[in-house]
Order: sequence, then C-alpha cells, then structure tokens
Amino acid sequence: MFNFLKLSVALALVFLVGCGNVAENREEPLPTPAPTVRKPDAVEKLEYVQTGNFEFVFTFRRRDGGELESDDRIFLREKCGAEVNQWVVTDDKKMAIAGTNFLVEPKNMLELRRRFIVEDFSKNRSAAKDAGTKSNSNLISGNDIR
Repeated sequence: MFNFLKLSVALALVFLVGCGNVAENREEPLPTPAPTVRKPDAVEKLEYVQTGNFEFVFTFRRRDGGELESDDRIFLREKCGAEVNQWVVTDDKKMAIAGTNFLVEPKNMLELRRRFIVEDFSKNRSAAKDAGTKSNSNLISGNDIR
C-alpha cells in the first residue's frame, strides 16, 4: 500500500508540474488593428495640389452644387489662363482645384467668381485677395480637368 501511495503522489506531481498553469500556455490574441479612416476626397486632392509648392491654389465649385460639366471646365481653363500648372477634379466631379505660380487676372477672377464659388488656399493670400478672391484659411483639401 505504501508503494501505491508513493506512485499516486508521484503521478500527481508529474501531472501538475507537466501541465503547469493552463492560462500561461495560451497565447494572447493579437489586438485587432483600428480601421484606417480615409480623408474625404476633396481634402486628399487639395493636399495633393498643395504639396506641389504652388504660390496660388484655388478651388472652384458650381454655385448650384452640381457636377462640373465640360463647358465649366472650358470656362475655367480659359479664365484661369495657360499659366495654371496643375488641375485636379474631385472624384464626385463637384470641385476643381488649380495650382499655379501666377495670379489670375483680376477681371477673369471676377468672372470666375460670378459663375463659381472660389476659395483661396494660396500661400500668398494677400496677393490673391488683391486679385478679387475670397480668402479661406480652412483646409478642405485627380482627375485631370482636361
């Protein structure tokens, strides 16, 4: 009987030591990464143009909130001039963004402002303001306008 007791104790010790704490042997689940939140398209496109280091950045939206049509794009290109280095249109086609190092002629800017909501995101807002634009310090930031 003494041998049976020794054997039982030995088996119990082996079992307890061998298994250890079950909780310690489990791997911790990896935390689920937080979903990436994309910026609105207009913000991404504006920031894209702003990284081009243009002196002047303007946004143009139709006053009725509609999509920019081909005649709107032609009007923008004609009135802004060939000096505009970069045109980008948002995916919903409701905003055109122009990046340039030259001021738009004041008479042309007035015509643009009659037809579109024009916002100025230029580095040199005082010069752009002299050209008749509405200065905007908010950041809202492509499709080619052509």
